[in-house]
Amino acid sequence: MTEEQILQAIEAAMKARREFFSDDPAVSVAIFRMCAWYNVEVNYRKHGESPRKNGDKYVLTLPQYTPFENDHVRIAHELGHIVLGHGIEAMQSPVRTEISDEDRQANIFAADLLMPEKEFREKCRECGNDVEEVAFWFGVTPSAAGVRMAILGIEEMKR
Repeated sequence: MTEEQILQAIEAAMKARREFFSDDPAVSVAIFRMCAWYNVEVNYRKHGESPRKNGDKYVLTLPQYTPFENDHVRIAHELGHIVLGHGIEAMQSPVRTEISDEDRQANIFAADLLMPEKEFREKCRECGNDVEEVAFWFGVTPSAAGVRMAILGIEEMKR
């Protein structure tokens, strides 16, 4: 993955954050505003399915019984593919041992959209790097917050 691709993902996330999070809505509200804007239909079924395209609409089917924090991260990742112009093929990529550049870029987009670096660092300082509290604050899973902390070189509070 090139530096240019990384910057493209970060800039796209910052732009989306300004557009959809500007009036400080709940994470779920902002995410679903983005879904409406990008013509993404989110469905829930017993088991999730691969994203698909139905005409000009993207259809994302998530497992029915997952925490909303998981959904935020998953939807933000898939929105990253759309915003970055990857197309449906990148969204449907099978599970592999090696992550594609498109998936890396979508992960960067999702992390920067949901946990922007400056605010994330500030919240970590405020709560003593408590990953549970940081995750709650940003509406993501503790594992997503922990990965973000690791990438930014922030050491988690030891319990």
